[in-house]
Amino acid sequence: MREFARSENKPIADNGTDVGKARNRRVVIKYVVLVGGNLKLKGDQNAEVSIPIAAVGACGVCESELKVNYLASDAAIAAAGIGMQTVDGGTLTTGGMISVSSGCDKPIKPVSVCFKYPIQRLGDGFGAWRTNQDGLWERMNDFEIRDDTMIVCIPDLVPPFYSNYDCPKKKMYSFSDTSGLRCLRRNLRVEVDPFRPREFFADSLYAHDSITECTYKCLAVDEKSRLWFCNSPVSGFTYYSTSKGRCTTITRYAAGRGAFKQITFGKEIQELKLPKKYGIVKVGYYLQDADTTLPFTQVGKRKFESPVLKYPHMLRFESIDGKVYNRHPKMIKLIYNRRTKHKIGNLKTL
Repeated sequence: MREFARSENKPIADNGTDVGKARNRRVVIKYVVLVGGNLKLKGDQNAEVSIPIAAVGACGVCESELKVNYLASDAAIAAAGIGMQTVDGGTLTTGGMISVSSGCDKPIKPVSVCFKYPIQRLGDGFGAWRTNQDGLWERMNDFEIRDDTMIVCIPDLVPPFYSNYDCPKKKMYSFSDTSGLRCLRRNLRVEVDPFRPREFFADSLYAHDSITECTYKCLAVDEKSRLWFCNSPVSGFTYYSTSKGRCTTITRYAAGRGAFKQITFGKEIQELKLPKKYGIVKVGYYLQDADTTLPFTQVGKRKFESPVLKYPHMLRFESIDGKVYNRHPKMIKLIYNRRTKHKIGNLKTL
């Protein structure tokens, strides 16, 4: 513990009045941590600086008034009046900056200063930087990463002390289904090659915009068991951008309920009678864009029925030996039966 008497040298009020004298009769206690001859100073968000006691120079600890500021954004740095120009003429984008200001107006020799940063995310091009005597930023290759902390030691700094880790801007993309429907089957892919499509996963982040070239296909059901289907390019969906951490801008695409079409059935029943020679055991509506078959109900020998589907489709027939026949509905002539109120088709050939 050290004590200093400032007398009339450091008044905070007019010493010519009783009120001012009362304010000037004060005791100011400053607490600093000294470890191995180094001052340990802390700032916001666990930022920490280790400075040799020699850094306070002739001013002493109290008069030097060393203060640590952690600046977490480009806007905060600009507001503090700190330039971000590099020695090669570029401009830094910060991931976090620590500045140490001093109230001492007496010359101080260069000292070794260690900065301890909280870091959230390291992207490509990440690095530590320091200012030179001209106030320009130079990249440093010597730093240490420990879990979520970066430690940078600079051997020859004079106040004000600055250190920065850069944060190259990265663009990320994601897609999510916000329709509230329950997907029975879905895929998100881009046909870069018909035989080798590129698959994507919803709610995942991607560092390239290929996801915008994808087509989202989803066969879904709502709370009333009604069927819905989406078959649309991601680029046509609603999107918005957010920032995650300080380094990344994420463009999020979302498929809402409006991106889906309802698969509806009419009130009329379609009944198909099939020839014995094909051995048909299954009949269904085949939705090509959904790659899904909605089955008919078998109601007798070689007889199948279903409500009329109000959605583009093919008719699919599957035989007992595994053969599959797809036929356009217009190829099958349906005759309305007033008694049964069914549309009946007698298939003689497939």
